[in-house]
Amino acid sequence: MIDTHLAEERSFWTGWQESWDHQQEGYLPDREERFSVLAALVGVVADGAAPRVLDLACGCGSITSRILGRFPAARVVAADIDPVLLRIAAGVFEGDGRVTLAEVDLRLPDWPASLPAGPYDAVVSATALHWLEPDALKAVHHRVAGLLRPGGLFADADHLPLLATPSLDLVAAALTPPSDRAGEGWEEWWERVARTPQFTELLIKRNRRFGGELHPAEFTPAAGWHLESLGAAGFSEAAIVWRRGPAAVVAALR
Repeated sequence: MIDTHLAEERSFWTGWQESWDHQQEGYLPDREERFSVLAALVGVVADGAAPRVLDLACGCGSITSRILGRFPAARVVAADIDPVLLRIAAGVFEGDGRVTLAEVDLRLPDWPASLPAGPYDAVVSATALHWLEPDALKAVHHRVAGLLRPGGLFADADHLPLLATPSLDLVAAALTPPSDRAGEGWEEWWERVARTPQFTELLIKRNRRFGGELHPAEFTPAAGWHLESLGAAGFSEAAIVWRRGPAAVVAALR
């Protein structure tokens, strides 16, 4: 009976993670390809078959799930600021000793203190860090460098436009096939969250934390800005290693 209850709980939370993935794919049809690139990069610097990874701004733990699927012996710290998304991740990974969850605010200078101590083999993130202001993102690059072991890797999959070529950037965007999936969008997903009793207290906490405005700015400079920031943060190498239109993955070696 207990096992049945645990299975039902896991199914409930996994369903929420899958519905998050589904609505996100409506906006980002190449999302899984980005995740595959991130996992491949982790493999490049993996310490044997058990890499130690920080999933930064992890959301519901989508990247963590993919990394564990590819590296079953990995140890992942999944960190985010959103209490609703972290609760979904907690339900998905309940009882999985490979995953540690952490609540962090990347806008604060001491956010690494909320994490298990490093060093990490890899730090990965996707479609999240563009919500930080420029100075905050530069600070994150510096702090990530301090969390990685020598030779460790940082990889960020996000909207990274082409270098100072806005017209060509529009051309490149047109090369990304639009999603043909119809279904639940961002607003509908959060409306469904609001109707679900398991999230009631967490939504109150979320609204109090964000003051109704989670994303005060969307900072999407040309890709070169990221390369310069990572170089200034102490990374030995930084480059765009994958691109699909304006979407790209930037990787940097410590």
